[in-house]
Amino acid sequence: MINDKRDRIIIPNYTGFSMAARSTAPFPVPTFSVSEVDAPIDQFLDFLRTLVSQHLSDNAPRIPSSNKAAWVTVITGLDDLLLSTFPPPNIASWGALRERIISVTTALDVIKRIFECVDEIHQGTAETIKKVFARLLHLCFVLGSWGEIEVKTEDDVLQPKALREKCFETLVVVLRGLGMTPCTDREIEEPPWVTLRIILHECLDVCKGM
Repeated sequence: MINDKRDRIIIPNYTGFSMAARSTAPFPVPTFSVSEVDAPIDQFLDFLRTLVSQHLSDNAPRIPSSNKAAWVTVITGLDDLLLSTFPPPNIASWGALRERIISVTTALDVIKRIFECVDEIHQGTAETIKKVFARLLHLCFVLGSWGEIEVKTEDDVLQPKALREKCFETLVVVLRGLGMTPCTDREIEEPPWVTLRIILHECLDVCKGM
């Protein structure tokens, strides 16, 4: 049996996720864990920016659906690691959240680009999409509360309003893809348009209850 080294890509552990994984994708597939957070933030950001420059740039070729599972892993990891919580203004100052803000900004860009660049990313991923949508919507609400407060930021850190707009832009990309993606796999229990309808109905129910 031939041992193909390309089938196992190993990169040193970094900020809560191990980079050792078996994959057919042309990049290391991370397994995220929020319990390990000792590595430098710069290494994490370098990893995300490398994904963008090598695979998700505006000029990069589309990623085939055969590699979809690997990219869903990236979405899920970023969603759990960075989008699950964001402090409201009564917990911390905007300036104290510099690393978190930069990380979230970069993660939003990666998630948005994955949904734009990976073929059939909206098919067979209904539960992941619902979870990402809920996290993005919650983040928009939290950032909306920050928008009511005047904050001082450094040059490389977005203002609350700008970060909220970036979050909303990502959310729109996720939903738009559901409405524009034809279902090519009859074995999928929940086609993309059904997922979109469920999300919109739940949003309407929330609005009616307000």
